[in-house]
Amino acid sequence: MGLWKKICAGISLSFSLIFVWLWYEQYARWRGCFDEDGRCYEDGLVHLEQAGIAWGVCAGLSFLCFLVFYALIRLNK
Repeated sequence: MGLWKKICAGISLSFSLIFVWLWYEQYARWRGCFDEDGRCYEDGLVHLEQAGIAWGVCAGLSFLCFLVFYALIRLNK
């Protein structure tokens, strides 16, 4: 059973890192570009300010899952 917790912890951490990267690519790079409507027109693409919230929440929840699995692994040692 401990192996499954380690696998789930690794997957959760991986998803967390992917979501942080997506948050950076979709929001953090364009922070100074957003207009009053929350849009940034750059390179033929429209970046939305709401993307920061969406990717940030996904990253936070994935990292929280990682912490839960990590705590369960540490408790069983």
